[in-house]
Amino acid sequence: MVRILNFLFVALAGLSCFAVNHIAEKTRLADIALNATHHQIVLEQQSTKLLQAQWQTVADPQRIQQLAQAHLGLTDTPTVALASLELLPRRGDAAADNPIRAASMVTQSPAPTTVLHLTAARSGN
Repeated sequence: MVRILNFLFVALAGLSCFAVNHIAEKTRLADIALNATHHQIVLEQQSTKLLQAQWQTVADPQRIQQLAQAHLGLTDTPTVALASLELLPRRGDAAADNPIRAASMVTQSPAPTTVLHLTAARSGN
């Protein structure tokens, strides 16, 4: 009986060693994956900082204005301030540079092709 118990305890100790070794190997692989992920996070943070610095130079309003003037031919025209409502032209007054005084357009609506009839629904009670 003692030999059987000793054999079972030795077998249990061996299986425990295999289980601990298996868990240690999984832990080692998980640690490698975690280190690789941490390294990728650091690289992404560095590239994000670089992109933010580049964005600040690209989105500079003076740079955008220079590019618009150089490539699109846009100029910075000053805005006209309206001092009072009396400076606005009155309705019906013709502008000196616009010979058209009034324009109207008459359109005919197409005749309906289908007629819908609506009826009240009755309850089944």
